[in-house]
Amino acid sequence: MPKILQNSSQANHAVEILHVALEYGSATLGGLGAVTTQMLKAQSVFKISDQQVFNPSIITPYYKKLYSYKTLQHATTINHLYEAKTVASIIYLYEESNKRHYLIEPDPRYNHMFDIYSVNDLYNNLEASSSIDRLKYFNSATAAFVHNQTSCPIVFLHDWQTALVPKLLKEVHHNHRARSIFVVHVSNLDYGGFNTEMLQGIGLKFDNKVQLLKAIGLYESDKIVAVSQQFMQECLTERSGIAELEYLRKLFVLAYIKDNLFGITNGFDHNKFNPIGRLIPDYSNIVASKHKLKLEIIHKLCHSTDWKINPDLPVIFYVGRYSPEKGVDTFEQLIRIVRDRAIFFAVGRGKTERIASLIEKHSRKTSNIFITNDEEEQNTLGMRMRACAVMTFIPSHREACGLVPMEAFANGSLCITSGVGGLKDSVKQLKYQDKDNTTGNAFIYEDQESGDNPDLAKAVDQALKCWNSLSISQKNSIHLRLMEESKQYDWLAPAGAILQYYDICRQLKTEPVTKDSNHEVVQCKKLQPA
Repeated sequence: MPKILQNSSQANHAVEILHVALEYGSATLGGLGAVTTQMLKAQSVFKISDQQVFNPSIITPYYKKLYSYKTLQHATTINHLYEAKTVASIIYLYEESNKRHYLIEPDPRYNHMFDIYSVNDLYNNLEASSSIDRLKYFNSATAAFVHNQTSCPIVFLHDWQTALVPKLLKEVHHNHRARSIFVVHVSNLDYGGFNTEMLQGIGLKFDNKVQLLKAIGLYESDKIVAVSQQFMQECLTERSGIAELEYLRKLFVLAYIKDNLFGITNGFDHNKFNPIGRLIPDYSNIVASKHKLKLEIIHKLCHSTDWKINPDLPVIFYVGRYSPEKGVDTFEQLIRIVRDRAIFFAVGRGKTERIASLIEKHSRKTSNIFITNDEEEQNTLGMRMRACAVMTFIPSHREACGLVPMEAFANGSLCITSGVGGLKDSVKQLKYQDKDNTTGNAFIYEDQESGDNPDLAKAVDQALKCWNSLSISQKNSIHLRLMEESKQYDWLAPAGAILQYYDICRQLKTEPVTKDSNHEVVQCKKLQPA
């Protein structure tokens, strides 16, 4: 029988951290899966002191179609409620490089609960179960697993899909030992609203007819983390005429006044995304290396078609989900703006009608345009396109943190971006009046929810004119500067997020809070470690 969670008095005074998430490893839709995977990796090698270390683990559904681990160990079997019946779920354990991954296999009566037929179906697979059925089962099983442990872990709950866990621990298991941290990754418009009747059968009682799962997480958890400073300020200060959003804002305000809310920007795996020594072997001439890589990509894409890519044009790159909040409605305008001026590569997940139409109309049909949602093409070309890009397009309408610009800088790429929300924590307007001594890293435009955006057109035009006016030496200098500056966002940077994540339970403090007559926060100051 493998060891489950170590007792905190053992394992060199290990601090137990159990992440709870739907996305991890190969089961990922976008940024959340990358964050949980990289955060766990970083925590597994980071120590608080010579006497105290992190002992991290994660629990997810057992997506058999996505996981091909060779050695799964049977960790335990737990009993919990689902559909008002006691069910038995098997917990498997996979261990690798000090990382422990627990996987929940459902009771045989619900053996299709976590079936995944494509990576795009993590949240809703109609052939197996509705989204809320999956979430109820996963939350119920996870709470029972946490309760059955002899140690007292810090439970990291990754957004509203896991928000029922602390409520289940308190109300069903009467467990007040485990401390919970609710990590908010998405804007308040994504709040997980369900009719109360859909949440029955796992032992919980509710007063209202409709439940917001994000609100439950905010109310029931011990601490709350917004994944960037700017996003935290939005959660506190952006008022709305929508009742649900205003209710969530007031919960954020209440948590902040109680010193239970913190804004801590996520990190990223710098070694994974910095291409020096791998895709870009020549450190002395980044421009030449990017151009060579671009030629290789063009050869792969154009060898069997009449469609052409002009190798002399700079590459603008998009990577991310093809969802409305990511600003994919801007693609059509961008394609018109960059015609015969730049190459546009886009890779991402999502099968919306808009993306299908764009692919049908432009990809490998309009000169210099390639858009794909094909998994194999993403895996084959994605990292190479990142590395060869001189600019990365980030047109988000909403963004809690924004890992894409950090990854772009690691590849020496400037950004063209709306700069909304958490993007403000990393993107700064490029100042290039003195082209040998530039500062900043992006061309930022004012966001517009629909229609052609004249400010976007202005920013793209400015970016291309600026880039084309630089000498090779100046371009190299910018690439190298961005690569160097990107190190500050690594998980293991000196002021790294890992230590801060632990410290929010005991050491962080806030500056004085300014309140109005209604005791609402009107000015949000940045948080500083004690």
